Amino acid sequence: MAQWVAFLSGYQIARFMGGILFLYPILKELNVAEIVDKYCPKRTGESHGLAIAVLVLNRLTAPRPLYKVAQWMVFTILPLVVGVPAAKFNDDYLGRALVWSSGDESSTVLLASWPPVASPIDDFLGSSEEVSPSLTRYTLPKVSSRQSPISSPTRFANGLELVEARWTDETTLLTFWRVAGPLDLPPVPIVANPPPPDVYSGPRLKVFAHLLAADGTQVGGDDGLWVDPLTLRPGDYFVQVHRFELPAESPAGPYVVRLGLYDPKPGEEMRWDVLDGAGEALADHVLVSAD
Repeated sequence: MAQWVAFLSGYQIARFMGGILFLYPILKELNVAEIVDKYCPKRTGESHGLAIAVLVLNRLTAPRPLYKVAQWMVFTILPLVVGVPAAKFNDDYLGRALVWSSGDESSTVLLASWPPVASPIDDFLGSSEEVSPSLTRYTLPKVSSRQSPISSPTRFANGLELVEARWTDETTLLTFWRVAGPLDLPPVPIVANPPPPDVYSGPRLKVFAHLLAADGTQVGGDDGLWVDPLTLRPGDYFVQVHRFELPAESPAGPYVVRLGLYDPKPGEEMRWDVLDGAGEALADHVLVSAD
């Protein structure tokens, strides 16, 4: 600790120290960056482990969306400590560190060992290996190279943007979302657990994904939102996994998926509109080809 104080005392620029002064040595002692770089090798001089360590410090001290982490770093001691300019830690660099892609092979992701991964993500992840008492390494299945049926991002009226949709196999669709602006949600009051009688305590935002036959008949669906919308901030990204099971007597294809956003509260099943470039409503859904 004395060495840290001596090092920092030579700088006259005011920088935020706070919990970073105590947390960074702990991450160094745990070899967090080294463990990440061991299983997710760096490319072109980028250390994924360093990016993850910075994200951990940010989440523990002053959580920011990915695109604001670099702004936060400018006013901390981290650029001095790690020897890397704050501008390096933009959302592209941090995003690449969160999910490590190995090209045409299977990819790797490191997740905290606790809390355990819940459905539906648990059955999407491949083999796992505990690399430390607090980290588990998962090998993601190879993603199909099929091109996204969405030619450009689709903006919804509540601030979410559908960036991409990608089929990994004949029955599994990945949808990639971005929080393009402040998220407009219905009021979410604090409710006791268990809730009082006749008091709704469920979610106020879900994605609907309806599999439609050529004649418009719905033959399958997988609704849900597997992230807490109250934790989302502008600039955040998340991925949804939608799985479809075709009944044996289903009409013949080709099929399309009807995607949209809605409030699932009984009696208030509102849908958010898809907007055009001028902010005008187009429809309450977007169609994604299953071909």
